[in-house]
Amino acid sequence: MIGVLMISMLVTLLNDIKQIADDATQNKELHELAKKVQRLPGYKDLVNHKHINSFQVLVASQPELLTGAYNFSRSAIQRRLEAGYEDTLKQV
Repeated sequence: MIGVLMISMLVTLLNDIKQIADDATQNKELHELAKKVQRLPGYKDLVNHKHINSFQVLVASQPELLTGAYNFSRSAIQRRLEAGYEDTLKQV
């Protein structure tokens, strides 16, 4: 399963390649290389992929009152991060 971060990174990569192709009109070699990448089947598949095929909702095991979602102290945030990490490992 591809995570949200990975999707974000792929979108950034696709945008960067497009920007290079657009900006590299003065550098013919770089422009042609970017255009060659854009013609690759994998690049076209990623550009044309408009939705996420599957996703998984992770449910927190601790009630909000116990996790203190209103508490932004360093220790409370660290507890929530650790609890979320443990919940993720159990559910994925």
